[in-house]
Amino acid sequence: MVELSIILVHWKEIRQTQAAIDAIQSWSNIDHEIYIVQNEEDEDQFSDYNDVKSILSSENLGYGGGNNLALAHAIRRSRYSLLLNSDATIEEGDVQLLLQAIKGNDTIFSIGPVIEEYNEETRNQYYGGRDIASHLNTRISNIDEVKLMHNTNVAKVPYTIGTIFLLDNLKLSQVGLFDETYFFSGEVADLCYRAANCDYYSATCLDAKGYHNIGGNTSRPTLYKYYNLRNRLLYIKKHNLGWSKQIKWYTYLIKDLIYFLMRVDFQQVRVDYICLLHSVTHTYGNSNAHFR
Repeated sequence: MVELSIILVHWKEIRQTQAAIDAIQSWSNIDHEIYIVQNEEDEDQFSDYNDVKSILSSENLGYGGGNNLALAHAIRRSRYSLLLNSDATIEEGDVQLLLQAIKGNDTIFSIGPVIEEYNEETRNQYYGGRDIASHLNTRISNIDEVKLMHNTNVAKVPYTIGTIFLLDNLKLSQVGLFDETYFFSGEVADLCYRAANCDYYSATCLDAKGYHNIGGNTSRPTLYKYYNLRNRLLYIKKHNLGWSKQIKWYTYLIKDLIYFLMRVDFQQVRVDYICLLHSVTHTYGNSNAHFR
């Protein structure tokens, strides 16, 4: 059994994934193995990497489904799993800090570093995730919002940011894998919520740092907005968090739809309408086809 399985879900942008593999292969102090999950691929694009375990999926299973394919193997082969976005980077020394923190507290389910997210125009630092049922902006950007655990530099947070996400595989076997119904956005918060119901914590190691290059993501006004809002309602309904929270987000969606209707922005009107329709009819999973 190895100490750490590192899982990357690859989709489309091969250069990012290759750069991530190359960086990890330079690590020498952590006993690890690498999994590449190729979403919506029919041929192995990473066959040149002899020490990489490649998993092909002929359909796009999303963040949760893609990671689940590799986690099903990893939980039998390693003590911990590191889920890493292919456009995110973290140094081996920072991963060692994450491992040290999770080994030092048997109630921690997941842990991540402080995430510095950037593109050509902006650079922001995040310390974990807020409750997605209550907040629109779920990234914690103010360090004063987090609470340190047991006089350490490890903070307890509602959920660990999924960009760089270290899991305890033994606890994962108890809590269960990702709920693939979410497809994209919300599945990490859902997993951490279920872990909390088993008396485990999600955390951020304030001594460790990782980086996420969000580039010029053109899908944020459409796909990202749709899943971000739809899956909040899924999360609230699944965990029986009350009608008041449902009403809050339905009201938000209706007001947003009216606002963009008045501005004659039919792209945004369409996003809000589809989100409302799917939330009412409980239509979840992969909805990418609606936005092509």
